[in-house]
Formats: sequence, C-alpha cells, structure tokens
Amino acid sequence: MRLFFFSIVLFFNVGCVAQPVVSDSQKAVQLKIHWQFVGELDGKAERIDVIDSIYVVNRKDHFIYLIPHETEHTKIIVNRDNEIIKDSFLGKTIHYEAFVFRDKDSFGLKFDSLSANAGTTFNVDSFLVNKAFKGMKSYNEENDSLIEMGSFENDKRFVEKYIPKILVENAFDSTYFFFTNEKIETTITFSELLEQKKGMKLYQIIGVYNEIPVGKFPYTIPKRKMIWELKNVNLPLKENIDLLMNEHYKMRTKEN
Repeated sequence: MRLFFFSIVLFFNVGCVAQPVVSDSQKAVQLKIHWQFVGELDGKAERIDVIDSIYVVNRKDHFIYLIPHETEHTKIIVNRDNEIIKDSFLGKTIHYEAFVFRDKDSFGLKFDSLSANAGTTFNVDSFLVNKAFKGMKSYNEENDSLIEMGSFENDKRFVEKYIPKILVENAFDSTYFFFTNEKIETTITFSELLEQKKGMKLYQIIGVYNEIPVGKFPYTIPKRKMIWELKNVNLPLKENIDLLMNEHYKMRTKEN
C-alpha cells in the first residue's frame, strides 16, 4: 500500500502557572487527535483513520504529559507445520510514557513507564512542538472568512465555520471551531485569538478536505476530516503521577 500524507499546519499554544507537586485531584485533560489519511490499495484510494491521545495533568506550574501505548494480546495455536489453526484475542493493556516539567524550564524528565525508578532528561520546547503543536496556527485572521455560526445545548456551546479566502496547498477547504462555556482544566489553547474574540473555550477543531475528483490523481480522493478535541477526564493514576512529580521535584532540588 502507498500512503499519501498531507501536511497540517496548526497552533496549539501551551501556557503555564505555579506549583504543588501532590494533589488529591484525578482531573486531567485529554487531547484527542483523529487524522484521516489516504492510501492506495488495488488502484483505488482508501481512507485510513489514525487516532492519538495525550493526557495532560497540570498542578500549578508543574505539568505531566502522558502518552498512552496500547498493546494487544493474542493466543496463537499452530500445528506441526507452523500453520496457524487458531488465533484468539485475549485483551489489551495500556502503558504510559510520562513527560514531567515545570513552567519555563528548558528541560524536563521523561519516564518510560509510570513505575519507572528514574527518568531521562528531554528538551521541553522540542517536545511541545512535536506533541502539542506549539508554534503552529489553526486560525488565520487575514485569510479565514466566517461564513456560518450556530449554537447548541441551550447556547452552552457554539460553532463557527470558516473558509479560506485564498486556498493554498494543503489548507483545509473548510474549518469548524467549537466553543464551550464549560471550564476545561488546561492551559492548552488551540487559538488565543479566537478565545479572546468569543470569550469562550475553543475545545474542538474539525478541518475538512473536500473530495478530489479524478484528475490530479488517477482515482477519486475521498472527503477527509482532521479532528482535534480537548475534554476534561478523570485519570485514575493519582499515586503514579504523585510519585513522578516528586521525582522531578527532587531532581530540581538537587540542581539547586
């Protein structure tokens, strides 16, 4: 299969605050990203869905980013000729990579799992650029035109639809921005400018690529969506998070 990847330019700004290391709260924010790419299979375009999640815990000026990795477990039975005669799905397990840092620090501690005894240093800015889309833009005030708007859930949530005045390569044909009055427990923002204009939290972006008829490619490219969403979640990992936060705190204490 040949994959065709279309570049996306977005901006999620990550701001920060002050400290405690230990908390009774299990609150976190999930950053969920749903990508739709296109591949070629048997001379036809095939849409491919890829979903990623990051969990962000903020304790004043301390941050921990948790990246889940899912492993599927199967039981395979083979015969004497090593041919599979039975394949049984046993379940899934999830382990997390953890990235801990403090506001304005250049380096943080990366832990390969929540039970790791020690961490390794990582560059905070590079991590945020790669994982939290720092430095990119989701909204272009000069080029994006508002063409529709509406509300739902008794005016607690709003949506605005934008299209570009000039369609540049790889830009979305249309973009939907969803706002809420709900307090989302994070300093991550998809667009400070839109949030200031609306006075609400921008919690979801849906970028849409229209169908591309036969011509540029030897087959029709189906309509695709790219979705980014922030939502409050409970993360039952408080004890693990407290330990990692304290490991990071002890490291900083030694440095000082």
